[in-house]
Formats: sequence, C-alpha cells, structure tokens
Amino acid sequence: MTIARAAAVNSLLIAIAGTTLADDFSTRIDPGGDAFLRRADFGADGQVSPDSVLPDILALRIGSWKPAAPSSDLYAGAYLAGANFFRADLVLTGLINPPGPLGVTGAYDPFQFGPSPIYGYVDFDVDADTETAGELSAVSANRFLANVARFGSIPDTSLGARAARFGTQVDYNFATSPQYERSGAEFAMTFCGCSALTIISESGDADGRFESGETWVVQGRFFERFTAFNSASSMFGGSVFGAWNPLVRLRFAHDPTEDTTTITLVFPLNQNGAGEMAGAAPEPIDFNVANQTSVAEALNELVNQPSWISGPLRTLAIGWKSRNVSDGLNASTWAASAIVGTAYALQDEAPFVWTDAGFDMVRGDFNGDGYHDSTDEAELLSFIATNDGGAGDADGTVNGRVAIDGFGVYFAIYDTNYDGVVSAEDWEAPTDPADVNGDTSVDILDFLDFLAAFSECENKAGPCIVNNVDADFNHDLYVDILDFLDFLDAFTF
Repeated sequence: MTIARAAAVNSLLIAIAGTTLADDFSTRIDPGGDAFLRRADFGADGQVSPDSVLPDILALRIGSWKPAAPSSDLYAGAYLAGANFFRADLVLTGLINPPGPLGVTGAYDPFQFGPSPIYGYVDFDVDADTETAGELSAVSANRFLANVARFGSIPDTSLGARAARFGTQVDYNFATSPQYERSGAEFAMTFCGCSALTIISESGDADGRFESGETWVVQGRFFERFTAFNSASSMFGGSVFGAWNPLVRLRFAHDPTEDTTTITLVFPLNQNGAGEMAGAAPEPIDFNVANQTSVAEALNELVNQPSWISGPLRTLAIGWKSRNVSDGLNASTWAASAIVGTAYALQDEAPFVWTDAGFDMVRGDFNGDGYHDSTDEAELLSFIATNDGGAGDADGTVNGRVAIDGFGVYFAIYDTNYDGVVSAEDWEAPTDPADVNGDTSVDILDFLDFLAAFSECENKAGPCIVNNVDADFNHDLYVDILDFLDFLDAFTF
C-alpha cells in the first residue's frame, strides 16, 4: 500500500464506523497493489475472466460495537468496550461484489452479482491462542496456513511455523508437520459460494448487479464456527446438524472516491445482543442456531464439550474445555488472518484463484522473522543448489532452475513470481526502510523529511502523512518516540 493510500484507508474506516480512534478496536493494514493471480488448479492455467478486479486486501478492523438501533440498523453506532456486538470491516481495493454460487449445490455462477466476486476466508482467533481450534482434512487445505506461502512469504507470528511452505506438505495428515490445520481460529467470515445468498437491500438502480457507489446488505451463511467441531456438536438449525453457521447479514459498500469496497459484519457477542438485534427479550443459550444466537452461545458448547472427543479433534478443542466463555468476547484483542481470491471463469478442480493474503507478512520473508534480507536470499539459493536437477526438479536438468512438478496444486514459497519455477529471478533486493522519501537513496534529505513529519505527527494516530512521509515508522498505528528511535536505527545502520 502506498503511504497516501494507507492514510486514506484509515480515514475511510473511521468515516465508515462514525467514530474516532479508541482502544475498543484493532486495525491491521495490508500493502495495496500486491494482488496477483495464484491459481491452484493442475497446471495453473485455469481461465480467469479479464473483467475481474482481483480482491486486494487493504485493511481489517475488528472491535466491540454498540449499534444505535440494533433491531433496525446494525451499522450506525460506536465502538465501545464491553458492548454486546462485534464489528468487522474488511477493506479491499476497487469494486468488489458479493460471491455467486460455485456449483456446490446447484449452478456454477460466480459472476451472478458482478464481474469481480470475492472468495476466501477471514479467520478470527478469539482467544488469541493458536493451540485452541482449527480445521481438519479437506477444509484445512483451502484455508490460510495451507496456501499463504503461495504469496512468497509466511507470517512473522507463531502461525508462521505452521504454514505449509511447499504444496507437498498439504498432505491431509494431522500427524505430520507443519500442522497447517492448527490455525487457532474459532470463527471465520466465509466467502465460499457454497450456500444461497439473498439480497436484503440495494441502493442504486436495483438491477441485481453491484455497481460503483452502491451499498448492499446481503444475507447468507457468511459466519461460522470451526467446522471440525461439527461432529461433536449438538447444534441444529444451521446448514447441517452440528454446524454453527447462522444466517447473517453483510454490508457491501463501494466508495467511488477512494475506489474501495468495505465488507462489514456486525454480530452479537452475547445473548443480550441477540435479543437487542431481534427486538425482544434475550433468549437463554441453547443448541438452536436458527433462533437468537451469539458468539457466546457457540463458545459455550466448546466450554462444555463432550468428554468422549478424541484424536485430532480433541487436540484442537480441548483447550476450551471448562474455560470461561468471556475469554473469547473481547473483539478488539482477536487475532486474525485472511486469504482471498476470485473464481475461475469456468468451473475447475480448484474452487478459488487466490489473489491476496494478510497479515503480518513481508514479501520474500521465507523464514518468518519479519525481514526480507540476506538470510532469505541465502535460503533461496540453497534450495536451488540442493534441488536443481534432482528428484524434486521437474525439468531434471542442472540449469539453475527448479521446476515445480504439478505446479498449481503444488507450490514452493521461494517461487515469489509464481511462474512454477524457483530461480534467482525470484529474489528481489530489499529496499532500505530509511529511504522514507522514496528517491532510492538514503541521505540527509530522508532525515530532514522524517523529522518534519515526526514534529507534526508526534502523539497522533498513525498512519500520519506529511509531504508523503509516514511518521508512523514502525506501523503500530501511533506516532511516538519509538518511531523516531527506530528511524534513527535504520538511518544510521
């Protein structure tokens, strides 16, 4: 994301929510302009519509939310600690429309609502603990940890060690490492095209096509508890017995000025919020997904899980047994990851074409230490030297290039340009973070430009832009002395 775009996105999120910066939400920023087709079909040659705008993540904001009128308008309100709802805003570049069906239960019509549908998952780890929850089998193979390395990096968090760095590691075997199944995500916002979608309201010309400047509210099963727990669950009223995936409403809003689309989910954290949304007295926690339900109701079943659970599911779920439901209800502290994409023009063996992933990643960071540096370059060159011409090289020739056998289904983290070949061409020299004015040279002008920005922005929320220089040097969304010290470290290195 450019510095100017980062500031614009932050301002846009504030405007959308109708509030100012506070401690009741958290925001994750992802670089814009980095969306790129990562096909997952055999041969990586499936047809993609040239008219599609590729989903490109800019930001995700999550927080506790108090709607002003919850039974009639979930989206007007304010962030408030201890509120009965949570709100999640996913901001994407360009005009991105709701997903059409992918032929799971009927027709294949991904472009039903427009040429640029979104598919993928936003995972929420509500207790910020990677030991509690995740997915199993084929479901996990379509999630973040099984696919993020297609983008040439892994997260610099504890999740990084669990990411599949090679497609051959996505083996549907919970016992093998890395355990990409163990994401820690109890819930996910899902765009899978696997259930019916209903348009509740649409602005504009109401022609059933999502267009520039329009705002829609759509209803579907866009929010679910981790499906691995379905086999141990007594929930009913969802898509199948055991599934906690209530019908929820999402708002898609396109801003033609910034050319961004924001997808917003507001949902009850507890039964009080569920009652407020229904305009009725709160119902007690039960097993019915189709009546008043909440995050607390879904967590309550995890806390009181059956004692007979065993095997991989027990590994995923046991950390919640006999805990407090409240451990997962502070939305501003939820950890999150996201992987998004578009659809094939014609139905293929892979459901999605991935286009972007976030967060906490640096392009070309192969070891998950948060840096793109000589250590990563050495790792790339070592991989080539070890595998060139060997059994893992599909071209079978010592030529400085390692061709990936079965590319598309299989991949390698070192293939940063995603052409199916790992070579020296996949290495991009790191840019110097101290080059804050972007003139490719670190000099006194960078120091003066940063000092000017810092002087104006100190003790303000970041990003804070002055003459195209962001004073929030460490990107923690606040400008303080740590930013100045970090800049000095980079400048004098």
